[in-house]
Amino acid sequence: MRAKATWGGAVSIKGTEITMDITNTTIDSSTALSAGGGIFKSSGLGFTLSFSTVVNCTATQGGAVWITGTNFGPWAIIESVIISNNSAVYDASFGVDGDAGGIYAQDSTSITIVRSQIEDNVAECRGGGLVVMTSSMVSMEDTVVARNGGFQGGGLFAGGTCTLSLVHCIVEGNAGGAGGGGLYGEPGSRIEMSAGSEVILNSARDGGGVVSSNISVDSVNISHNLAYRSGGEGLYGERSALNAAWGIGGVYGHTFAEVLHSVLLFNEAENGGGIFFYNSQPLTQGELHVENSLISNNAASSMGAGVYGGSDTCARLLLVAVIENGAGQFGGGAYFNFESEAAASMSLVGSNSAQNG
Repeated sequence: MRAKATWGGAVSIKGTEITMDITNTTIDSSTALSAGGGIFKSSGLGFTLSFSTVVNCTATQGGAVWITGTNFGPWAIIESVIISNNSAVYDASFGVDGDAGGIYAQDSTSITIVRSQIEDNVAECRGGGLVVMTSSMVSMEDTVVARNGGFQGGGLFAGGTCTLSLVHCIVEGNAGGAGGGGLYGEPGSRIEMSAGSEVILNSARDGGGVVSSNISVDSVNISHNLAYRSGGEGLYGERSALNAAWGIGGVYGHTFAEVLHSVLLFNEAENGGGIFFYNSQPLTQGELHVENSLISNNAASSMGAGVYGGSDTCARLLLVAVIENGAGQFGGGAYFNFESEAAASMSLVGSNSAQNG
């Protein structure tokens, strides 16, 4: 199916009483001048996309799929779907920045994405694979988000007051030009990852793996992510960890971050190779909780190879091993800035190295 339109290059769904199911369908090389290069869904009762493929589509928002909710309590299910090689491009005439090469969701939409692949999509602005905005909720399970690219949130972008939940998902090989190679969460949004999810081999200037102001991580592998200085070499910049501005390799958290039963391995950055945390709220303390986790073999060219705690951070480590990390200047295992509090209980900090202690 190939087509071109203003909204929904191939399929446009409008109307408050409409429920639509699309199954065993291929949408290829469709274009929307505005939103939803492949599929555009505005309001309606519900929408199911299953056992289908949306490829090579283009729009200014939602290169493959664009879904909005309004006040009708809509839902959407995306099951066993391939979203691949789609793009979101900036268009000054529409005033749209080029968000979500793959899927764009906003306005109280509830979306479930299961057993799907979101791969090789590109956004000129936010969320190469997916953007979820305002008060929407997106739940992802057994889904792969790989090799996508965006200026913020190479793989996934969460904005507004939304919640983005990943269960047993793989976020791999995505690139963010500015921040959040794997995932980027704006202040007000929440990111939850659990049940064997993996964030691996992603890259960005800041937060090679994850950037979020409110994040909970439980039983997750965050490994081999890279933070680098952009250097003006196009969307992905130049990959150089040693020239990072404030590059953070694994998890870049502020305000609140919780890491449980997880491993952070072989991440690289200038500061905070494994975890970089700072408090972005004045007159309060940011909270970093790490429990029953391994932080090992991470590298920082400057400070805090394992853990970096910025000012006004309250850090609590329980049953945590911080071992064999290396920093070029200070804090091979951990570095905490002024006006911070840190406490470790039943934990091991050993075999780390730093040039200046």
